[in-house]
Amino acid sequence: AHRVTRLIFNSPAHSAGLVPFFDHLVAFDDIKLGSDTQWFAKYAQARIGKAIKTDVYNTKTRTHRACTIYPNKAWDLSQTKGLLGCTLRWVNINGSHLAARQ
Repeated sequence: AHRVTRLIFNSPAHSAGLVPFFDHLVAFDDIKLGSDTQWFAKYAQARIGKAIKTDVYNTKTRTHRACTIYPNKAWDLSQTKGLLGCTLRWVNINGSHLAARQ
């Protein structure tokens, strides 16, 4: 899963309600995310301005929830902080609780 390690205020990820450290992105639009960060970036790029339904697992509450993220460039005037406004780190966590919801 991709752990949210940093979140920028007023970014699309912040607006979606993501929580740094505890939230892990498990799936985009029902597609289970793997460790391939290139695929992840290309998917967000292809969905600029469009909703991405995101399955999020929170390790603090041990629950899944759905968030909607709208990747875009408009929020970042410097054009250096990305489409989502968060830093993600792939973590290989074993456990059925991280599996994408069926």
